Amino acid sequence: YQRRVRGSSGINAEYGVESYYYNTKGVILNGDPRRHSGVASLQMCKQGEEHYYITTRTSTESRSQTNKIHLRMRLTGALGTTTTGIINNEGRNDFKRGEDDTFVVPGMKMVGKIRCIELFAEGSDKWKFDYIEVHCDNYRAAYTFHNNRNIWISNDSREGEDVYKLC
Repeated sequence: YQRRVRGSSGINAEYGVESYYYNTKGVILNGDPRRHSGVASLQMCKQGEEHYYITTRTSTESRSQTNKIHLRMRLTGALGTTTTGIINNEGRNDFKRGEDDTFVVPGMKMVGKIRCIELFAEGSDKWKFDYIEVHCDNYRAAYTFHNNRNIWISNDSREGEDVYKLC
């Protein structure tokens, strides 16, 4: 999930704006040494100032919807890469069958013209999409990536791909 970090006045004094930090590796925090999963601490670094707008269209195929997938995305462009935290609209049931969902992801690195996206699935469900569209404040033209291979996204290899790259 994205985490908005603020100074005591509600504004980051160094930049005069809110800053966003993302758990880009999907690591689970766990301060209990008796448990064998997760880590006790996590270093989070600011990526940049760009706002990305990611629109997904969930397939109309039966059982393509989900609210239990944790989806992260890596954007690769002419100027480098940037990775989101888990994309989610708080308080909304995202990824419904046949519907569009738009996620606003602030505080990302500017990657220039987007060449590829890479999806990372976590969570306990599968999801099938028709397309994913990405644009940012600096490049208003959207880059659209279609699921032409009809791939299901899932962290369970029996259900689909846990990592899927589209270029």
